[in-house]
Amino acid sequence: MTSIAVLPFDAIGSQGEQQILSEGLASEIHSKLSKLHRLRVASRRSAFRLRHNDSSLEEIASALKVRYVLSGVVVCSGSRV
Repeated sequence: MTSIAVLPFDAIGSQGEQQILSEGLASEIHSKLSKLHRLRVASRRSAFRLRHNDSSLEEIASALKVRYVLSGVVVCSGSRV
């Protein structure tokens, strides 16, 4: 069985609403992946707890006992994402 963790996305631009959007996108992806058959997704709470951790992706994968780690960046400029 394949295993994955979805980390909260970083927000580039002004904080506040962009950070909420970034967390919402990561949560939605986590939710959709969790419904896929034969895919184990690390808990959202465990993955999001590592938000400000300076560990490498390999170390995070090991800590969460997953093979893959999904991370990303949301860039907001005016009304564009």
